[in-house]
Amino acid sequence: MSTSMYRVLFPEDEPTIREVLTEYMLISGYEVTEAEWNCPALKTVQFQETILEI
Repeated sequence: MSTSMYRVLFPEDEPTIREVLTEYMLISGYEVTEAEWNCPALKTVQFQETILEI
């Protein structure tokens, strides 16, 4: 069971960016799920909030 207060789905096509930012979010206490931006599963996920570009 996770003690994280926030869960983040992080879609990013560039592996290096995805890995670095995912590590930063994990260190900051977020529970992170990574995906490529064009992943078909993203179309079925319901978001509370969405950030399209960082």
